[in-house]
Amino acid sequence: TSGFWTGEDRPHVYAFDINTGQENWKFRNDASTNHDMSPLLHVNAGQGLCGSWDEMVLVGWTDGKVTALDISSGSLIWEIQTEVVSWGITGSMAVDSDSVIIPTRQGLSKACLSDGTESLNVDLPELGWRNGVTVTEDSYLIGNEEGVLNIISKEGEVSNISIGEGKIRHSPIVTNAGIIVHLQTNTGSEIYLDQQLLFSEGPSPAIPFAFEQNVYLGTSSDLIWLDCTANCSLEGKSPYHTNGEITYNTLNDAIWFPNNTPGGGWGVGLPGSEIVTYKTPHDTYTTAGVAFGSNGEMAFGNDNGVLMVFLHSYSAEPSNENKSETIFYENLLNNLN
Repeated sequence: TSGFWTGEDRPHVYAFDINTGQENWKFRNDASTNHDMSPLLHVNAGQGLCGSWDEMVLVGWTDGKVTALDISSGSLIWEIQTEVVSWGITGSMAVDSDSVIIPTRQGLSKACLSDGTESLNVDLPELGWRNGVTVTEDSYLIGNEEGVLNIISKEGEVSNISIGEGKIRHSPIVTNAGIIVHLQTNTGSEIYLDQQLLFSEGPSPAIPFAFEQNVYLGTSSDLIWLDCTANCSLEGKSPYHTNGEITYNTLNDAIWFPNNTPGGGWGVGLPGSEIVTYKTPHDTYTTAGVAFGSNGEMAFGNDNGVLMVFLHSYSAEPSNENKSETIFYENLLNNLN
């Protein structure tokens, strides 16, 4: 949960029992005051050249800290301080073998998963915000607020590509056809394949999601599906309002889109076909993606800080809104107000 710009609220990370909703632990960062924080990064136990580590969750904060928290107890395993330029980390981190790659406000850091020892620190010329990092075989990709895609070799050498006049606020998507960037502009957004403009789209782009060679994107106007097996052709497009995390449920092969409107809910379906809106009793503005468990559990969180976890069974009722079917799940396990 994020904090606010003023007052005493501060960001927390919580852990709850999946079956009872009982709080297992929570971790508070008193120094991180802004309401932006990086997406949580779950890391399984492992080992590498720089050591071994237990299962943990990594958190990047606006004060520039990265904390590694034990998955069972929430205890601090290690902590490092990265750069702060007005604020610190707001984009998604990524794992590269035995290291975590951290997009900072104006650079990139690499730290060992075992103990947080930093092995690479790169300064970049422009500022970034919500600019997640992508790991490839030989480099790291990170965008910025000037529409520049930085390509950083694993030895720390920097080259860059100017995509366009706008802001790159997501982890670049690597496909067979090239690199997909959804650029936020002053009048809307633009989808690029490398430096080639493919489509001009609506405002406030969502965080793109790729599965195999399919890329799913969204704006305040539409959902978009590209097949990037060869040339990133448009496969489908549907009107819908989404600005947050697009997610994928492997159990039923479904794509989910948070509905960032006062009515809230989550859209599910393939762009180009009818989008079904799944709703809960606590819907409001929503940017968080749905989380899925291996046994069919589903976790929903909204911008009011309400967390809901559901089991399998549900009942359906039709809704006249946007001719979508509205689903109310049963077995509400946890509800935070």
